[in-house]
Amino acid sequence: MELEKELSKELENSPILKALVCSMPEYIIIFDLKGKIVSINGRMREFIKETPSLSFTTGEEKAPNLCEMNLLDNRCHFLKACSGCMFEKLISEVRDKKEPIFNREGFLNFSIGGLTERISIILNVYPFEYKEEEYIIFSFRDIENIREYERKRIEDMHKLSLIGESVASIVHDLKNPLTGLYGYLELMKIKENKEELISKMEGSLEVIRTTLEDVLGLTTEGESITLEKTNEDVLEMIKDIVRLLRVEDITEIYTEGNLYANIDKMKFHNVFWNIIKNANESLNDLDDKIKISIIEIEDMLEIVVEDNGKGIAEENKKEIFKPGKTFGKHNGTGFGLVNAKRIVEAHKGQIYFESEEGKGTKFFIVIKKD
Repeated sequence: MELEKELSKELENSPILKALVCSMPEYIIIFDLKGKIVSINGRMREFIKETPSLSFTTGEEKAPNLCEMNLLDNRCHFLKACSGCMFEKLISEVRDKKEPIFNREGFLNFSIGGLTERISIILNVYPFEYKEEEYIIFSFRDIENIREYERKRIEDMHKLSLIGESVASIVHDLKNPLTGLYGYLELMKIKENKEELISKMEGSLEVIRTTLEDVLGLTTEGESITLEKTNEDVLEMIKDIVRLLRVEDITEIYTEGNLYANIDKMKFHNVFWNIIKNANESLNDLDDKIKISIIEIEDMLEIVVEDNGKGIAEENKKEIFKPGKTFGKHNGTGFGLVNAKRIVEAHKGQIYFESEEGKGTKFFIVIKKD
């Protein structure tokens, strides 16, 4: 391979040129016009050693079957091109138009351990002549980390936008309990029986805590949740929330079996709080009720929170677990159920609902006891 030898000679004779070439992030293959590989740079050679089965596609194309031809064996030849070979397509385009291709986005598909991976790349195809022979340089750069950074930045901006749009609701959710706390503190100075006031203050503090937890949950969406599990009495947790929300008079609780589960108490407190609070806020009439059932089913617990309130419109059902989506509440943030879903799924559980507009809603939570 005369060109390969000439390239090696040029690099050895010019330390500056060698340093420039070696510092380049590109993976490079040089073909002649018949499609025969005449040179591969070191970076590409190392890559092919690890992943000999690969294919290239543009953004518009579906990923083809991976090419099983090992490029290091120099057997790839366009006269026997694989179906849908991107080498053949791009080099034919350059050959026909007599123009190079610069910075075209595409994808590299390759196999590692039997699994197909896909990364974003920038492609360049450049024709040149050497000793009256025509060649084409095919090079690409891995930009997957840049794409991942862009995706993460867009997600973060979306989260900040949602929080910004919900500031008024968040402030409202915090202002009311803070005002209540101030009033209860003033009453404690003059009232002898303080038990009722303490209970109300606990409820106000819980509103503040869960609101802040919901906002924090949104900012960490996509990250793994750290759980601090303990064996907890789910019935007692729900009774405590019913008391703090002051909905004892309109709530019925049905239980069956052993109601202990290995869960993160504080995080699941948020889950139950949001669902029971939503049920209460959906009620229309004085006669409306909240029904809660906690049932042991083999090694699982099923918790169902049912209300006979307004229900959820059909067009809103797909949006329930999306950030910033709230329906039927004047000052809702749309963060509570998103956070609840993340917490339940972090416990390897399920959360889902059934609802009919005008008749009410049932929320189901199924979790493992251990």
